[in-house]
Amino acid sequence: MIDLTGIWRRFATHRAKALARRSPAEIQRNQLKRLLAVAADTRFGRDHGFARLATVEAYQVAVPLRDYDAFVADYWGASFPELIDVSWPGKICLFATTSGTTNGTIKRVPVSEAMVAAFRRATIEAYVWHLEYVPGSRVLGGRNFVFGASSALSSAGPGVREGFVSGITAARVPWWLRARAFPPRAVNEIADWDARTEAIAAIADRFDVRAIAGMPCWLLPLFERIADKLGTERRLAAIWPQLRLLVHGGMPMEPYRPLLEPWLAGLKLDTREIYMASEGLLAICDRAPGEGLRLNLDMGVFFEFVPLEDLGTARPRRFWIGNVEPGVDYAVALTTCAGLWSYVIGDVVRFVDVKTPRILIAGRVGQGLSAFGEHLLVREIDAAMMEAGRSVGAVAAEYAVMPLMPPEAGGAGRHRFFVEAAMPSGARGRFAAVLDRTLARWNTRYDYRRGGGIVAAPEVRSVPEGSFAAWMAKHGKLGGQHKVPRILTSSSLHADLRAHLESCSAAGDGGAMRGREPVPAVSR
Repeated sequence: MIDLTGIWRRFATHRAKALARRSPAEIQRNQLKRLLAVAADTRFGRDHGFARLATVEAYQVAVPLRDYDAFVADYWGASFPELIDVSWPGKICLFATTSGTTNGTIKRVPVSEAMVAAFRRATIEAYVWHLEYVPGSRVLGGRNFVFGASSALSSAGPGVREGFVSGITAARVPWWLRARAFPPRAVNEIADWDARTEAIAAIADRFDVRAIAGMPCWLLPLFERIADKLGTERRLAAIWPQLRLLVHGGMPMEPYRPLLEPWLAGLKLDTREIYMASEGLLAICDRAPGEGLRLNLDMGVFFEFVPLEDLGTARPRRFWIGNVEPGVDYAVALTTCAGLWSYVIGDVVRFVDVKTPRILIAGRVGQGLSAFGEHLLVREIDAAMMEAGRSVGAVAAEYAVMPLMPPEAGGAGRHRFFVEAAMPSGARGRFAAVLDRTLARWNTRYDYRRGGGIVAAPEVRSVPEGSFAAWMAKHGKLGGQHKVPRILTSSSLHADLRAHLESCSAAGDGGAMRGREPVPAVSR
């Protein structure tokens, strides 16, 4: 196989220099102007007077914020699945389905041909920053492995297909990259996640894989399956010694890093986080891990940012790249080349750099813990779980938390954590105490409510390894882009998970059975 790394490295250098010369605000202004011009004759464009909108400010006055339900009600629902000149020119032939939660809620987001092209360009961007950061890499001398959803898309109507966005991008790999892709197309089209994983494991050592992409929660069981199938040691260096790049996204890496590190031992590996949503590949890590994700400003997306406290108000403030501020929690709204216009996607981000716009993903709108006014974000809970795990020598990569209402009027509520971690005997009390203290340190509102008796100490229940994966499989949510829901806001979902996890604990070993008993933190 011809090594294309040298050619791509020259492109990477050119691309990085070109971006350094351009103003982020000007790039975004031009993006918006092009999108408005292309969609001016659609029904949405005529309704909102696109032809006369010349500035960002005029656009924000003319086009209100909408979420998925509002778009379905106002524009997409009546003719679905045939969207022709509705909010984007021509016919939409692809829809990206969201994973939803275990309650089965699924959204279908339009994907235009222009967005397919944007996904390809953004994917190349991951290699750009890898080659700039690791100049000696020969990543394009072998195969590239994307472990996502099946590329066998489902029919949504005549001439219309749907699937997870990772499956769509795999199905639409350009011809010149197919020979460099792993696994072979026939394997990637296997719909059943377990069967596809088994097929991949059977042939993994026959291919020189140089780059791999996927969500950490599913990469780990894949690596286990490969090692078991091939009878190799549990290190990727024994299977793919030339592996140079690991691209991850969809969820925070840090909780899984201690579990991944033994697998990555002995490799000169670069890890790159990406911010990939059903609506677009929005940002990529261009520096070292933890330094933020650089927004893709010239790939068919115009970004808006709404302060979290403004979301849902009559007159929310709407910022863009030209006037955002660092350290503020913003809800993200997108205008895209797939016919989304000021579309609130539900993610919360925080800028760490506004000159070269870089963000951290803070969580999801409505997926924080706010039952008692504590407003804890998932990123804060992840950090506290990691700190608590380190304090007892355990890795708590998988967990779910549910607010428990006070048993009586005037009483204190609390948070119940189901934690999948092998803890030493008697360690759960310390784990809960450190979790409590760290949440208070990260979030002053939680600290105030704990000190005021509004929120009681968290309750921790440990469960055996594999319990969450079994629960996801029970609901047909194994693999692909499915994720364990961290925050359980539905009482029925909480009851279902609790029954499942308690049955897993009852069938487990002694330590797992002891984990059934609630362990509160030390009272203050």
